[in-house]
Amino acid sequence: MRANFIAMACTMRRTAVLLGAAALVAGIAPAQQPDSIVVTVRKIGLPEAPGAIPVVYVPTAKDRALRLQKSIEAAHSWYEKQLNVHGPIVLSVLDAEAREKVSDRAVSPHSFPVQGLIVIPAQGIPPADHPEFLEHEPALFHEDGHILAYRLGIVSGNPFVNELAANIFAVAYMAAERPDLNWVLDDWGAGRSRAAVNPPGYAPR
Repeated sequence: MRANFIAMACTMRRTAVLLGAAALVAGIAPAQQPDSIVVTVRKIGLPEAPGAIPVVYVPTAKDRALRLQKSIEAAHSWYEKQLNVHGPIVLSVLDAEAREKVSDRAVSPHSFPVQGLIVIPAQGIPPADHPEFLEHEPALFHEDGHILAYRLGIVSGNPFVNELAANIFAVAYMAAERPDLNWVLDDWGAGRSRAAVNPPGYAPR
């Protein structure tokens, strides 16, 4: 698994270069982003739990935030060992009111790869057939994939390729370390999706 994962990462890196990744990365360099979204999130005065990956959260989502923090710390540690890539990450578990305060209007979950911030909704409802499921947990691994892809230079001008790269990170981790999420991988493989934005009959390309 590790050899295949690293080989895929190297292939994605070469593909990104061919698609003009260098130009894109230069265009989204920190110098072009005068206000750090991480600093902005921390300034709104929400509680923050320290850790290998600190989490900022709305008080109503404390238990959920701490569970998500534990999950992303384990996943990110695995990625670091596989790819020898390091860098700070901050997790935020926010509701609509908190996101409005930081002018964050992106569809959630999402991430800010340059700054290393992951944003997860404060609420999550597991499916009836998997009440143990931590809603948006696979999205954690996907969004971390975006951050890691940026740090590895696996970024292109093609949004589909960028999403594919992030999904490779998520699937690699779940397949290697999270057998309890095999049903999620089965759903994805069969084209089943619980995302509200997908039309009926949607199947991933």
